[in-house]
Amino acid sequence: MTRLIKLSLKNFKSFKKAEIPISKGFTSIVGSNGSGKSNTLDALLFVLGITSLKTLRAGKLTDLVNTNAKENYAKVDLLIKDKDKQYEVSRMIDKQGKSIYRLDGKRTTLNEINSLLVELGIDVDGHNIVTQGDITKIIEMSPIQRREIIDSVAGLSEFDSKKEEAIKELDKVDLKIKEATIILNERNEFLTDLQEEMRAAKEYKELEEEKKRTKATIFEKELYSIEKKTLDLDNELSKMNTEKNTLDERIIQYRKELQEEKSKSEELSRKILKASEHTYTTIGREYEEKKSKFLLEQEKIDLNKKQINKNKEKINLNNDTTKKIDGEKTEIEEKINKMSDEKKLIEEELKEIVKKKNDLESIVREKNIDLQKKEGEIEEIEEKIEKLKKELFNVELITKNFEKQKIFNEKKLSELLTEEKELLEEKNKIEEKKKTLNIHLSKNPEKELNEIEEKINQLYEEKSFLKGKKTQEEKALNELKKASSQCPTCDSILNENKKTSLITLKENLIKEFIIKENEKSESITELKKKLEETKETINLISRISSEIMHEKSIITRINELNNRKIELEKELDENFIKKEFEKRDEYTKSIESITKELTRAKEELYEIRNQNIFEDYSTANKQNENLLHKKSVLDNNLNELKSRLDNISAREDDAVFENNALQSEIDEFNNEIKNKEKLIEELKEEMLSKEKELIEAKKKNAILSDEKEYSDKKIDKLEKEIWNDSGKIKKIETRINEFNVEKGKISVKQNDLIEEKKGYEGIAPYTSKSLEECKEKLSFIEKRLNEIGAVNLKAVDNFNELKKEVDDIQQKADKLSEERLAVLDMIDKIEIKRTGVFMECFNEINANFKEIFFNFFSGEGNLSFQNPDKPLESGLMIDAKHKGGNLLNIDSMSGGEKTLTALAFMFAIQLHRPAPFYAFDEADAALDKENSLKMSNLIEKIAEKSQFIAITHNDVITKKAHQIIGVARARDNSSVIGLKLKNQQDPELKELENFEAEKED
Repeated sequence: MTRLIKLSLKNFKSFKKAEIPISKGFTSIVGSNGSGKSNTLDALLFVLGITSLKTLRAGKLTDLVNTNAKENYAKVDLLIKDKDKQYEVSRMIDKQGKSIYRLDGKRTTLNEINSLLVELGIDVDGHNIVTQGDITKIIEMSPIQRREIIDSVAGLSEFDSKKEEAIKELDKVDLKIKEATIILNERNEFLTDLQEEMRAAKEYKELEEEKKRTKATIFEKELYSIEKKTLDLDNELSKMNTEKNTLDERIIQYRKELQEEKSKSEELSRKILKASEHTYTTIGREYEEKKSKFLLEQEKIDLNKKQINKNKEKINLNNDTTKKIDGEKTEIEEKINKMSDEKKLIEEELKEIVKKKNDLESIVREKNIDLQKKEGEIEEIEEKIEKLKKELFNVELITKNFEKQKIFNEKKLSELLTEEKELLEEKNKIEEKKKTLNIHLSKNPEKELNEIEEKINQLYEEKSFLKGKKTQEEKALNELKKASSQCPTCDSILNENKKTSLITLKENLIKEFIIKENEKSESITELKKKLEETKETINLISRISSEIMHEKSIITRINELNNRKIELEKELDENFIKKEFEKRDEYTKSIESITKELTRAKEELYEIRNQNIFEDYSTANKQNENLLHKKSVLDNNLNELKSRLDNISAREDDAVFENNALQSEIDEFNNEIKNKEKLIEELKEEMLSKEKELIEAKKKNAILSDEKEYSDKKIDKLEKEIWNDSGKIKKIETRINEFNVEKGKISVKQNDLIEEKKGYEGIAPYTSKSLEECKEKLSFIEKRLNEIGAVNLKAVDNFNELKKEVDDIQQKADKLSEERLAVLDMIDKIEIKRTGVFMECFNEINANFKEIFFNFFSGEGNLSFQNPDKPLESGLMIDAKHKGGNLLNIDSMSGGEKTLTALAFMFAIQLHRPAPFYAFDEADAALDKENSLKMSNLIEKIAEKSQFIAITHNDVITKKAHQIIGVARARDNSSVIGLKLKNQQDPELKELENFEAEKED
């Protein structure tokens, strides 16, 4: 348990140096008025960190330093024990008013000292310390002030501050909710207007996106169709080339076989000739030679005739082919000429269109510059309108709120004027009290009090001296009466007359002492009355001073009210709102004027956009593209026809060349036949004689002839196959040329589509729609876009921005509503807890009060509220019923009863929250002996558990003390002059039994 061990003072107030041991139980500090005993309590409060000059009974902190001290500082040390640990708290102040705190010799701060004291359970601001006048204050307090003591004990200030903060927070939240609601209403109106524009803009954008995607799909599908067609053509070309190559390879094989067969035929001919030569060796070589030559020549003639016939057939076929080719050539040349003429016309038309396009392009470029300028001008005008609308919105908001604000401000102004009037009245009352205070202060009641106390002390000393002398004389009288022969004082011979004379003298002297003592008592009584009056004056001065100190806060509040009045009057200034209305009208006119300007600018923009020059330029551009396309198609067709003509010409040349070669062969064959026939005729005559011989040779040669005939047939067949395959190859080549021309057309179209598709890169096409569906959809989209017309494309962004702003404000408003409910809930919880804590504290204090009052008066004491339904707003009533008496309020009691009842109330508070120690400074001054005994019994009971320090004049209370410390004053310096222990239960104070404070240095 925490307890105080020793208090050491150096240069503190009236003490130069002193050490005061503090008993474990009840310590009584006694001394005459003005001895400085109350300074010991001031020293205790000082070392515990009290900074209030009023509490320390000083005008300024430097007044705490002893004026006669050699050192320029005052110092107080306090030794505190908690269980087995000791702490030495020290505080020093110099003549500059600077405080230094130390803990166990180490420098520290007041906060750290306070933390230690809280840890040890010592509350320097608690009700365990009762200074002079505290009991009187309780008696003179209003019921509300008494209840506020319980508020303080219950710790309601913490709840009050929390509730005040919560109410301030609630006011802020309410204001924010009002502001958010006003803004939300304005924004939602604007949002509704924007929503329709946004819908149109969204539809326009969606249609534009669908249009792009549909076009991209059309290009994609057309390109896919072309690629498929191209692939099919490539496949057909590949097949035809494969077939052509197969035929070429077969012709090569036939020609190879033909060459082999011809070689075989020639070999058979040589064999027949050789056989014939061998046959005719017996007939005569000459006949044989002639016969062989005849046969050979005849055979050559036949061969030549056959070859002639073949060549003639070929010539006829070639002639037919040439005729056909001539027809084709004529047709193609006519087409080429026609296309060339058409191309020349297109080129001439193209030159005119390009010239027109270039002329229009420069005009369009100028118009585009005008368009950009006009669009920029429109954008600037729209920005001006938007800015003015914002300004107009703010001004309208001010004007709309002005009437509400005006009513609120007028009401507030009325309240401020009422409060100002009340404060001025209170200030005037204080001024009157200041005059009263100055009158009292001019009499210097403090000095008068000290003089009276000194006179009373002096009278008490004189009375005590007279009492001592009287006792001494009474003792001497008794001894004199008992004496027989010798004087007890001077040892002289005592006879009866002398004895009688001395007794009479002593009795007269005693009577004189009694008279003087009574005179002193009367003087003391008169001075005490005067002392009470002076104390009453001092208390009055104290009360008036505290009220005067309140004057500063009143003046500050009046200044605040004046400032607030000026602000409110300024807010109510009609000129100000008139200016705002003028601003509104000015903004409205400006918006109307600029809107007209915007309409004019848009009309000019529309006129520029709708001028025929753009349409003419677009038409010229399209015509240029169409003519270029036509020219490209003609070029391709011409190239195709020229390619065909070149192929046909090549074929015709081949046929003519072949006919010439064949005719040359026929001519050669005919000449050779003529020569051969002449030779044969010559040989016939020569052979007639040799014919019989030749018959046999023929039979022999028949086999070879048959073989040769078979070989010749085979040669004819091979030549026919080669002819047929060559015809097929020519047909295939014709088809290949036709396919290449078709492929060229497709390639041109494909390139055109690829060029157009470049503007739609990155757009995903539709996969589930056919080409026809896409074309129908494109037509519908373009029709719908024309119906929609011009739209505000910024509406979507503006709507989204405003919607986000509205959502944010709504979210904040919802959050503020939640905060408001949370604050209200918190206020309710604080109030419930505050009431609970207060009533718990009150009930315990009331129980303590009843018990203590019963011990004091054997009667009934009770604490109650003026309005039980609202205890926290009500005043506290102290009611009591003394034994055999009626129920009385504290205000209706006698002086002693009031004091004792107030003490009972103080003790009841102290018992609610027991402290390690209690200190009372002359709290018992107004008690009589009987009531002092009751108080001493209560102190004795409290001292069993806690230390109790009482500064008192009361002998009854002092007798109950476990330790008595006397304080005396000599030559303006106080000192501790003695120590008395009632018992020896405190071993730590045994060593201090003969303690005597050090005198002056």
